[in-house]
Parts: sequence; structure tokens; C-alpha cells
Amino acid sequence: MSKKFKIILSISLFLLIVLVISHFTIGERIKFGELPLNLQAGILRLLGLNPPQSGEYIQRYELLIKKAQTGTGQGAYQAGDIVMAKPGRPYWASGEINNFWIVTMYITPSQAELLVQAKEITTGTDEDGQPITELLARRQYYIEPAGLEALEQGERIEIDIIQER
Repeated sequence: MSKKFKIILSISLFLLIVLVISHFTIGERIKFGELPLNLQAGILRLLGLNPPQSGEYIQRYELLIKKAQTGTGQGAYQAGDIVMAKPGRPYWASGEINNFWIVTMYITPSQAELLVQAKEITTGTDEDGQPITELLARRQYYIEPAGLEALEQGERIEIDIIQER
């Protein structure tokens, strides 16, 4: 393939991508995580980057954030704990909208899984060699609730600050 042909092909592909993106986002800011996965892969290749081999792409997730502490002890949810992470634009029940903050993030599925894991330490092993863990907190990661308190009921916010307990 000649160099001139490759340049023409690259420009054509770029224009095609621009047309497809404009179809999805006319008048809106483009969100890479909301584009179809095959289009994300094409853009990454065009930029000279390799798409993830595991099939994990950045996606839009909505996180359900606890507004107040529930219960006592290490197993209790604390204010700011990430209770649930759902991809896309999920439907939330009125009870969830009333009792939780809803935060939008653009992350991979494995990152979403990490955000809802408990904070545990290994204290030893049992007779089968399996680890024995102790629960330190219901969630390892949280979002500082002070920044979310001004949100109206059901209002969604886009944020990218996660803290570790």
C-alpha cells in the first residue's frame, strides 16, 4: 500500500468518525465513554493507540452514593459510600432517588467493581489454606459527601474524585 493511499484512507476514516460522532452528539459535548465500543476502538486505533485486549472500555456509569450512615460497626454504610455502580443511564426507583446521591463517572467495568468492594484485611489462613479476612469498612472507596450535599433530590452530577478509606 502506498504512503499516499494510507494518508487518504486515514483522512477518510477520520471524516467518517466525525460524521458518526456528530450523529450521536449534535449540539452536545462529545463523551468518549458514551460512544459505541467499536467506534471507541476505531478512534483509539486512528490515534495510534491499541484498544484494551480484555474488551474493557471506558463507559458511563452512575454511582449510587449513601447520604447518611446506616447502622453501626464496620459493616455499616457510611455517608459517601458507593453502594452500587450501574452502566449507562439506569432507571432508579424513587426510593433510590430520594435517599441517595447519583453521581456519573466514565470508568471501565473492572474499576466499577473495585468501587463497590469492602475494605478487608487478611488475618491468617484456615486449615484449608483459605485466607481469613476481617471487615474494616463496608466500602474501600467513597466520595466526600460535603461536595454532594447541595444537590437537589434526583439531580445527577458528573464527578471524578474518589477517595480510599
